Amino acid sequence: RRVLKRANSVVVLDRFMRDRVVAKLPEVASRLVVLPPWPHEEVETPLPHADNVFRKTHALQNKFVVMYSGNHSPANPLTTLIQAAEQLQDDPNLEFVFVGGGIGKREVEASTASNIRSLPYQPMETLRDSLSAADVHVVAIGNEVVGMVHPCKVYGAMAVARPILLFGPPENHVADILREEGIGWHLAHGDVAGTVATIRKMRTLPDSELQRMGSHAQSVVADRLGRVALTRALCNVLDGQSLAAKA
Repeated sequence: RRVLKRANSVVVLDRFMRDRVVAKLPEVASRLVVLPPWPHEEVETPLPHADNVFRKTHALQNKFVVMYSGNHSPANPLTTLIQAAEQLQDDPNLEFVFVGGGIGKREVEASTASNIRSLPYQPMETLRDSLSAADVHVVAIGNEVVGMVHPCKVYGAMAVARPILLFGPPENHVADILREEGIGWHLAHGDVAGTVATIRKMRTLPDSELQRMGSHAQSVVADRLGRVALTRALCNVLDGQSLAAKA
């Protein structure tokens, strides 16, 4: 609260973070700006699976890949997805790929499911290939951390034109995006049966439908959530403070 009282402007990453900050210090509301972070990945032409080195390296050709890429932490619970994967081992062309690290990786690697693959963090220079290897990207938000943790991995998935499978409470930042843009599916933590049914439904969708969702996700990043638009907005905040100081 001492820091917030002294700040000329406060940048928060989503509306839930704004509400949490305002609850701590109501007077800061007039100085708050909501600006999400931008993805590392530049928006480029989608990388076809046939040209993807990551898929070739890890023998993912002809597989439908559901991927979680990033920090495996208590703030990003993956139990429901892992349990659903264990029930989907009857589909030989479905693969669940967990890329990254963190304490939550233990749960992934404890599973004996034949369709679960655990891989380490990938080099930044090959991130486009690894993210593009997915058909669907998973984002997980713990029920207790909305407004404290911002699920920024969603932007990288959108930048490479992939739809989103979200696990989280009814109200959170990524749920807002999915409702507004129609680029994925939202499930509650613990809904294993619903997850199994949703993934089976995904498998029946034509490639054109997944591509449509991914292309729209990418266009949202390009228009509103990419580096150029958001750095410009952040510079406007800083420029406004600079002008105020000179006055």
